[in-house]
Amino acid sequence: SPRYSEVIYAKGSLALRALRDQIGAERFDRGLLTFITKHTDKAPDLDDFLKAMRAAGGDAVTTWAKTWLEAPGLPKLGTGPPK
Repeated sequence: SPRYSEVIYAKGSLALRALRDQIGAERFDRGLLTFITKHTDKAPDLDDFLKAMRAAGGDAVTTWAKTWLEAPGLPKLGTGPPK
């Protein structure tokens, strides 16, 4: 449905922004460049993306993936200290 597509695309852009914020712009860009370069003219999957990002961003990528990719819905965000 159109509404489902809206949610998926919105979550995708938020997830990538959160990953960039979590590992830093330089590491994010390095991981993305590695991913794109390695998989040009191929059909990569999520594991390929995560492998490239983990090589650039380390264990923080695993934490990000659990929060943003494995959990349903959108993570709850706040402005204060964690509860």
